Amino acid sequence: MADSMSRLATENKKLVLNGNSITIFQERNLTRIKCDNSGSECITKSTGVFTTVENAGAHFQQGATRVIISAPSTDTPIFVMGVDHEKYDNSLKIISNASCTTTA
Repeated sequence: MADSMSRLATENKKLVLNGNSITIFQERNLTRIKCDNSGSECITKSTGVFTTVENAGAHFQQGATRVIISAPSTDTPIFVMGVDHEKYDNSLKIISNASCTTTA
């Protein structure tokens, strides 16, 4: 029987989940994060610091095409999985997925 457990590791400063490498940045200055150099198109902001269109949007200057904020935002659309995620519109470039502590 196949093992249904996910495989998680770190390798060369990347998170490796089931053989897929995910680049991780630990940088507060967004202009130093070169999304296009890492192959990153969609950025997940999980710091709770960059939660507005203006500051999370700085990733677009570095090559990102989408930003998902994992904290409440005052000026981006907010979606909660299992509650209203079906209202998501693919034309949106920056969204909030509410909060890591949100329960539906």
